Amino acid sequence: MSEFAKRMLVAAVLIPAVLLILFMDNTIPFAIGLYATIIFGNRELMRMLIAGGEDVSKLASHAGAVLIPICFYLGHPFIGESDTSAGIHLASTFDTWMMLGFVLVGLIFLVFLLKLFSAEPNKGTIRFIAVNLFGAIFFPFFLSFLWLIRQFQDGSFWILFIFVTIWLSDGMAYIVGSKIGKHKIVPKVSPKKSLEGFIAGIIFGVGGAIFTYYFWLEANTPMHVAKVIIISIDLVIAGILGDLFESMLKRDAGVKDSGKLLPGHGGIYDRVDALLMASPVLYMYLSAWG
Repeated sequence: MSEFAKRMLVAAVLIPAVLLILFMDNTIPFAIGLYATIIFGNRELMRMLIAGGEDVSKLASHAGAVLIPICFYLGHPFIGESDTSAGIHLASTFDTWMMLGFVLVGLIFLVFLLKLFSAEPNKGTIRFIAVNLFGAIFFPFFLSFLWLIRQFQDGSFWILFIFVTIWLSDGMAYIVGSKIGKHKIVPKVSPKKSLEGFIAGIIFGVGGAIFTYYFWLEANTPMHVAKVIIISIDLVIAGILGDLFESMLKRDAGVKDSGKLLPGHGGIYDRVDALLMASPVLYMYLSAWG
């Protein structure tokens, strides 16, 4: 089977499955799916860091991937009425950020102790601490914002909003860039990304966002079209930055894909690199304007 056929087959299975889970009234399947994505994606990130020659603690990486999403799931996000129908918010006396603060302090102590009692505690200390805190926090923290977005009124449609914006932008940027792209943006990181593709990504991403908003979201979340455009442009830019950041990591590690879990697509991180950066952006806008 060709790579293209594998890519289409995986997409034909994954997209309906993701949409089905996203729009279930019970939020437990969404929580489990997001948790699994974080665990496997962070594992791929850890492997890339190791391939790049970094001294990475599996204990710290796994601790962050397990504990940080729990802070988002069990804490109260204080963004209005949250969906408690599935019995997810068991620790409502603590808000998300208080619980997250406890976990982050714990991770810092853990990484420090791992280095303190290592074979060479006085060598590469700053690099070890920086790399391991990044490896433990970055992926689970950023992607867990999808859970907070899910708690807003019409949260499922807001996640669809970010999916449509990112997918349309990424797809059209690739098509236009490969056809007429001449002015490269960052050729040392991603030779195929061009200014022409970037502009096309902005146009189609904004168009898809406006369509999604007015078709499914306007009734319950009235918002001026200018705000929708600002949000969608920032989501596109954040998504591109997420893509470029993963490209930097892969080039440093000397790998083509973050993993092989999804035939024709690479790894989990390859599929959610744009969502990682875009999810916190949408959450902040919804908290301010929603």
